[in-house]
Amino acid sequence: MQNILSSATPTLEWRNPDFKERLKMLAGALIFPRVTRRWLLQLASVPVLRSLAARDPRMRYQIYRPYLSSHLSVGARADAIAGHYCLLHELGWGRAALLSSGAAILAARFAGRTDAAFEVRLSTAHVNEREGEQALQLVSGGRVIYTASFTLGLEGARRQLTIGSLQGLRAADGEDCMREATRELHGMRPSNFMMALLRDLAAALACDDVVLVSNRNRIVVNYRRRKRICFDYDGLAGELGGARNAGGNFTLAPRNVEAQDQSEVRSSKRAAFRRRITLIADVRTQILQTVAG
Repeated sequence: MQNILSSATPTLEWRNPDFKERLKMLAGALIFPRVTRRWLLQLASVPVLRSLAARDPRMRYQIYRPYLSSHLSVGARADAIAGHYCLLHELGWGRAALLSSGAAILAARFAGRTDAAFEVRLSTAHVNEREGEQALQLVSGGRVIYTASFTLGLEGARRQLTIGSLQGLRAADGEDCMREATRELHGMRPSNFMMALLRDLAAALACDDVVLVSNRNRIVVNYRRRKRICFDYDGLAGELGGARNAGGNFTLAPRNVEAQDQSEVRSSKRAAFRRRITLIADVRTQILQTVAG
């Protein structure tokens, strides 16, 4: 099995793994030899993924752990991760991905309803790494109050943005922070703000679908905590008009906020509606400028 690890990637320079890491790789190669060989070739051949794998040995055995959605097989995990970085390379996001792989980078700044300062930070491959390769973090007062993790890729011929995690601040004052953020975000809960931003970003990236993980398929590392995780992905998907797909997750349409029809919005709500549109469009523009820079 060691030959699989060495011969499959003759041009990829690995740092010597410790015993635990080597054991995980060898176990994975023993159980999934064909997928392992393909995965190591992907690690060596996809430019951004190659650089990240050389920095972080954990990426070598990432496919053997639950990832993004619990219904994915080992082979599907490998294709999802490699497909993400292939698409990043195609989009010109490679430099930003590498810069944000060690620590999150500032992607956007904006002021809330009462001029409270907010930031959106972008990270790659280290925040909620089992739930997506990229993460957008909403920051207020120097604290990360909300995180959305996602992966880009292809499902057949369709380009998709798959959201594997939506997570609010875990702190004694977490609920108070969410209420205050909702007021500052012109009435949008942080979860809805992040979903609107990601759907708008998906539209800008010419995605065909946005996929939101379901309650059943969400990744939970510690299964004893599963019942204590209270965020309702199914409820949010229903609220946003998501349709259950064959994998058990929810499919939504990408949505450019500036193309939304205001005619169905009550006249008393239209001013706030327009402020939300302006805010999301501005943040999306800043993110795209950051990753293209």
